[in-house]
Amino acid sequence: MNPHPPVTSDASEAVTPQSLRKQYESGATVDELVAASGLSYGTVINRLHEAGTVMRTSWQTRRLRQDPQARRRLAARLRTLYEQHGATLTDSPRLREERGVLPDAC
Repeated sequence: MNPHPPVTSDASEAVTPQSLRKQYESGATVDELVAASGLSYGTVINRLHEAGTVMRTSWQTRRLRQDPQARRRLAARLRTLYEQHGATLTDSPRLREERGVLPDAC
C-alpha cells in the first residue's frame, strides 16, 4: 500500500477532457495525445471517456493512417451529417440505428 498519493502537475490538470476529445475527433490517435499531453495512456483514455468521446476501433484508426484522404472524407461526412441532421459523433451510433443515416465513414 502506498501511503503517499500520486503527485499531479498543474500541466496535467490543464489538459481538459474536451480539448482531448476535440483533437481525437480531428483524427489524433490516443498515442499521439499521450505524447503531446505528457499524460499516461490510462489518463488520456479516462478523460476521453469523461468527455463522452466515441472511440474508434483499431481498424478505423489504421484506415485513417493508411489513406491520407480518409481523414478529409471522414471530416466532410461528419460535417454533412451535422448540417443535415444536427448530428455529432456522440449521436452517430444512435443515427445509424434509428435512421440508417450513417454508412461506414470512409
